[in-house]
Order: sequence, then C-alpha cells, then structure tokens
Amino acid sequence: MAQVTITADSTWHDAYTYSTYAGEQGSISEQSVGQGLDSGQAYSYIKPNLSVVPAGATITSARLYLYTSSRNLNTGDYYAFRINTITSDWNELTIHYYNTPTVLYVDGPQYEGSAYVHGPQWININITMQMIAQKAGTGYGAFIGNWGSLGSNGQAVWWPTSEAEANRPYLVIDYIPPDAIPPTATGGTPAAQYLNLTLGQTFRVEVTGVSDAGSGVQKVQFPTWTTPGGQDDIQWYNGVNAGGGHWYYDIPISNHGNYYGEYQTHVYAFDNNGNSQAVRTVSTFIGRSPNAPIISTPVSGTLYNRRPKVRLSATDPDANSLVYEIQFATDVAFTTIYHTATSDANPDHFTPNGRIATGTVTTWQPAANFAYGTYYVRVRANDGVAYGPWSNTLTLAISNPNWTDANIGNADTAIRKVWIDELRSKINTVRIARGLEVASFTTISANVTGVRAVHITELRTAMSSMFTTLGITPPVYTDPTITADVTNRKGIHIKELRNAVIQL
Repeated sequence: MAQVTITADSTWHDAYTYSTYAGEQGSISEQSVGQGLDSGQAYSYIKPNLSVVPAGATITSARLYLYTSSRNLNTGDYYAFRINTITSDWNELTIHYYNTPTVLYVDGPQYEGSAYVHGPQWININITMQMIAQKAGTGYGAFIGNWGSLGSNGQAVWWPTSEAEANRPYLVIDYIPPDAIPPTATGGTPAAQYLNLTLGQTFRVEVTGVSDAGSGVQKVQFPTWTTPGGQDDIQWYNGVNAGGGHWYYDIPISNHGNYYGEYQTHVYAFDNNGNSQAVRTVSTFIGRSPNAPIISTPVSGTLYNRRPKVRLSATDPDANSLVYEIQFATDVAFTTIYHTATSDANPDHFTPNGRIATGTVTTWQPAANFAYGTYYVRVRANDGVAYGPWSNTLTLAISNPNWTDANIGNADTAIRKVWIDELRSKINTVRIARGLEVASFTTISANVTGVRAVHITELRTAMSSMFTTLGITPPVYTDPTITADVTNRKGIHIKELRNAVIQL
C-alpha cells in the first residue's frame, strides 16, 4: 500500500458556478457551495491532477481536504455536501452556470454528510469513487453540491482554490501500486472439511477463481502439515492447474505418517511478478470409517412377528458416536427397498436412538406391521462424516403361523397333540432364526400320551431366553406355574403360547 498527498496547484481545475451569474469563476481564489444572499445557488467542481498516481495503480481511498468558512451557519449546525462524479471533460476558465459538464447524480455511497463546527476549519470529504473514475478515464473530477440546509436561508460554505496564496485544497490518496497486487481467489474447499480415509489415501484441497490482473498467475502452492507437531511435517505441494482459475492438489496422508486428526493447508497463489498471498485456509479432519455393523439377532431364517426386532452394534475406530441406517429389501440386490429407517430421523424405531455411543448394542423394531414375505436386511453406521460399509446381508422370512384350530376356547381341556407340535416346531424355527440351538421336548403320541404339565412348561422355557435376549417383557401367564396333577391344562395355555411366539 502506498500513499500520496497532492496539493492544489496550477495543474488543478477548480471552479464554481452561480445560478445568477453567467461568467466564469475558475480564475478566482475561492469557490463555494450553498445559497447566496440574492438566493442564487453555488455549485463547485474540482478536477485534481492525478499524474503522481502510477498508471495501473488501484486507488483504495481518496480524501479531499478543504479549509472551509461559512455564512449563516452557527456552531453545531449540520450541513451536508452532495458528491457526484463528473462524466464529461471541462476547463475551469470556460465553465459557468450555463456551460457545465455532465454530472452523474447518484445518491448512496457518493453522498457524504459532515457535522459542521462554525469555522474557519479544515474538513475532509470522501471522493474515492470520483478519483477512481478519473484515473480510469471514465470520470473528470468531483461535483460538490448542496444538500439539506445549505440550499436555503443564505447559508453557504466556501474555501480557497488552487489560485489562493494559502490554505489551498489538498488530496490524500491511498493506492496499491501496479505489479504489487497479488493474485486473488473467489472460492474452493470449505474452511473445514471432514473425511474418512484408509491408509495411503489422499484428500483434495482446491481453490477456484484464481486470477491476477497484472502479470498473471504463475503457480498455486498447497503447504500442508498436521496440527500436533506445529509445522514439523510441512510439505509444499505444487498445485495442478485444471484451467479456468481452478487449482487443486490431492494430498497423500502417507506423506504425513498416515496421521488421523487435523491437517492445515494454507493455499498460496503467486503471480509472474513475484507477488503472492494466501488465498484460502483449510482445516481437514481425517478420520476412519465406522466398522461394518454386526447383526446379532436374527441370523437369517423365519419369524412370525410382523414387527421383528433386530439387535445390532458397530464400533468406530475414532470412538465417534454413530447413527444407524437399516434397510429391508424385497430383492437381494436391494433395488427395491421395502423399508428404511435411521436412528436419528426415526427415533421411535431404535433403542437407544439418535447418535449412539460406539459399541452399544441397539435394538430396532418397526412402528408398524410388515407384510408377510421374504426380506433381505442390512445395516450401516455413520460417524458424522460418512457411512461405513454395510453389514452382511441376512435373509428373513416373516411367515403367517396359520395355527390349526385358530379359535380355541379358554377353558377347553381337549388339547390336541397337533397344537403342541405346531408350537414346538414354530418355537424352534424362531430359535434357529435367533441364533439359538433347537430345544428338546418330551415325546408325545397322539391318542396315547395325555397332555402333561411338562409339555406346557417346556414350551414356556424354550421361549423365555429369547424374551430376555430381545429385551421383551415375558408374558404374564394365567397360571404362572403349572403343577402336575393340580393345574388343569386348557385352551388358554395354548393361546398364550401362540401369542408369545408372534412376539419373538
């Protein structure tokens, strides 16, 4: 950044016009803004000599200093200048009220207000936009008009011009010298990115909109290091030019000890004149993907519960909490998804739910009954960065039990062998699907063996461990204990067992 102070001299053009006077007033030693005593209006025009500002420089600020005096303005009065850009050329010796240059009248940033303390005193006004236009050849100085109280009641402000002996105006300009402006960029990788990688993989940092209006972009570098050791492992990577101002580099974590954690990348753009600057700073957090979940139950097979419970768990190498996604499909390729749910979006399906601590056993159960049929089931976990791999696929059939004699009377004591056999078969089918060994039962012969207490008790026992594993409250049986030669075996016992089977 450079600064120059330019004092008004004979190379400046400064003049004012007055609405009741047609002659030129550019050769006199003062100029004015406001209302005269005869109610005429004064407007000022200033065109400094900017030759000391180098060609190609970028003006960042221009403040015009004026030694002002006033009429009919008291201490504490407020006045304001209207500053606009002059868009046609002019000369101080030919300008008058009926021969003025074109002015672009725009409010907003080109309007400057100032509090006024009864003078004489130095004030400064912002004419940055006007000087930028003048240096670019699209403007011809600054128009200074009245605003507010300056346009009435004989109130006016005046100051010495370039022809004055003392207190002449001066201009302070800040600018960036030509060929000292480094390249810039407009976009690229977010300031923070979170990725899961395996050993030897790379992560990409990119920057877009890289440009240099002067000598052009020479190169873009991507110095990168891991956070714990400061910059002890810094590597300067020369970026790949993808064209159109797009540069990138794929940074191998193997160059940094395959570190899992935070990486810092400061992207520097260089021009052909040796100028450079950091155009982007990126923090990359490298983690590892969650492991594939394990479905502990069921393990494939057939269930009779239309809202089957699935127990699962997964671990994360970085100890992050996990969100689970479960999918049921009607084909092994998972092209037709029958049902999907996640532990954060469907909290009523999961226990626990939301983000779940790594390694925690989680139970999923749908909120509504599934249709009978065969399904393919898989689960995956997300650590907040990305999903890990899918679990092994299990095949699960949800079958209608189709009980013989569906309507059994509660007090019916004529218990049939087929009812017991069906229960034994379906309970063992469920035990297999739940990853348990089949249960052994006491032999029954039709029309020979009477239904004994042990037959009912064996069925209850074969199911009790599954209730415990699944976290299901066991049924409350009408007769919690069936005692031989005491408790009558009846239909309610069979119905309760059937209802229990379809809960597993």
